[in-house]
Amino acid sequence: MRVLMLVAAVVLSAPGCSNVAVYVEHDPSANFGELARFGWFDKPSMAASSGPDGEILEARVRAVVRDELTARGLVEEAHGTPDFLVGFSAAVDNQLQAMTIDRYYGYTQSTYLTRAGTARDYPRETMGRQTVVQEYQQGTLVLDFSTPDPRRLIWRGYARSVIDPNSTQEQRDKRLREAVRKMLRDFPPR
Repeated sequence: MRVLMLVAAVVLSAPGCSNVAVYVEHDPSANFGELARFGWFDKPSMAASSGPDGEILEARVRAVVRDELTARGLVEEAHGTPDFLVGFSAAVDNQLQAMTIDRYYGYTQSTYLTRAGTARDYPRETMGRQTVVQEYQQGTLVLDFSTPDPRRLIWRGYARSVIDPNSTQEQRDKRLREAVRKMLRDFPPR
């Protein structure tokens, strides 16, 4: 029983790890060497929340993306025509994780003796298996870079991470910064 509880604790804590999964793709025909100034799409897609929370998240994402792009020598173009537009969407989805654990890790005693002394087989379904189910929230951030006219997607980055409901504002900001930094690590593509 102690082993089962230990395995269950490990399984239940696995989604809380601080990993940010990132995937990036780009248009190989785009000339990223000509990109020097960026602007913003009018309104992001904020499936995570609406109202004041969405506005707070939008401001945080814009600030982090702006910091990362300017650190790479790009300039934010507020009034003129930028070389590319930045758009993003954010969403929070409820996820389920289910894992069936065999207490005996593959080794089972499959027979037993009856009172009469004859051997009988245990049904395999009852050999100490238990299913552990955990619900958690997963956040997704998608960054899009497009040409301004005509609008054509030239770069896209995805970042996904489990959301810890007990995290502080500082921890959430750190996770957001980590996600954007990982997405833009090799930007501009060569």
